[in-house]
Amino acid sequence: MKVVIVGGVAGGASAVARIRRLDEHAQIVMIERSGYISYANCGLPYYVGGVIKEQEELTLQTPESFWDRFRIDVRVRQEVTAINPAEKTVTVHALDSGKVYTETYDKLLLAPGAKPTVPALSGVDSERVFTLSTVEDTLRIRRFVEDQKPKTAVLAGGGFIGLEMAENLVEMGVSVTIVQRPKQLLAPLEALSVCLDSVRFQTVMPDEVIVGDDGSTSETKDLIESFKKDFPVPLIHLWQEDKGFRLAMMRNKSVAAATGDYIIEIDGDIFLHNKFVEDHKRLAKPGHYLRGTRVNLGQKLTEEICKSKVNRRIYPWTIGIQNRAETAIHSTPVSNFFADRYKKNVSSGLGCNMSFWRSDFLAINGYDEFFEGWGKEDDDLTHRLQRKGCKKRSLRFAGIVYHLWHGHESMESDQKNAEYFRKNNEKNIVYCENGVSKYLKQE
Repeated sequence: MKVVIVGGVAGGASAVARIRRLDEHAQIVMIERSGYISYANCGLPYYVGGVIKEQEELTLQTPESFWDRFRIDVRVRQEVTAINPAEKTVTVHALDSGKVYTETYDKLLLAPGAKPTVPALSGVDSERVFTLSTVEDTLRIRRFVEDQKPKTAVLAGGGFIGLEMAENLVEMGVSVTIVQRPKQLLAPLEALSVCLDSVRFQTVMPDEVIVGDDGSTSETKDLIESFKKDFPVPLIHLWQEDKGFRLAMMRNKSVAAATGDYIIEIDGDIFLHNKFVEDHKRLAKPGHYLRGTRVNLGQKLTEEICKSKVNRRIYPWTIGIQNRAETAIHSTPVSNFFADRYKKNVSSGLGCNMSFWRSDFLAINGYDEFFEGWGKEDDDLTHRLQRKGCKKRSLRFAGIVYHLWHGHESMESDQKNAEYFRKNNEKNIVYCENGVSKYLKQE
């Protein structure tokens, strides 16, 4: 089998290494437009600032080392300009020589990465305007800073890379102004970083972590790649194009990609109690799903947690908790007692703290992707699980998650979703037509 990968940065480089481990005989060709492979964008600002001293430290691999280690044919400074699926070929332009040639494939993987957004404004072609996406971009910025010694800088974008760049420029004595379209700097990434960090401190580790990404920017990808370096379990990033709030679709894709028999579902804006995974595994029972709650944190406490560089323990008496009672108290024996004692007429789901058997999820075809925008997709799932015969178990006094404060998403789709949910209930639907089945591999 011959595999061609378009793109050789973090995603492409990780993919080819994985393919080689799965198939030692495959012919693998990786084509990268830039002159460098296997680098993490999150490290680029630190070369500009001199924290990373040598250019060689920016890249983890070279074309030569990839060949020596994995027998992978890496071609840099070459650009794929056309894909011909009927013939299973790609057209490649060698940028240095100008040569154009055709490369065949059995399997094709596209991992080209994202392009920086450049506004259509006069003056953007100035030698003093830069983008920061590739190693070449980094080298140009560093040469300019060293030669011109600028006193001021304007950064368009306050995401993960933008703030790292600002940090390094300030350390060099440059006065920095950040221009940001959204109301907050890095808020979603700060929350995701806290969430992933809390996984590191679990008493029982999951088999894998899948981040289902509903159309975020390249900063999210960079953050996840930085976590992959020393994450205790495989960390998988799934992305889909931003076409509105399509949570049901992304959760279906994530479950389809999962390799385990039991799925624990959370959101990216929560912080896990250190026994969260242990509790879910302990209380899991065939023919049942688990439904938890969440502890809501105030704005000040959330800001303190996001700024902290160490794992933060939260207790029922911690100042800044907005709801306490059993949602914030952990007790293994009490949780065992209450697992099957709950209000029988309450069937609502809570996607930020829920778990189920993958086989049960597939049997009802997962989430109904009619639900777009805010609301009711979790309730619909749990109602159909119960019609299939699954019983609910409660996570009272266990499976604690702390919800980080943030502004609320639009709820404009709630009425439409609520009406659709009501009609499905009246029909006692178990298996939804527009669900997870389309993402499952054909045996």
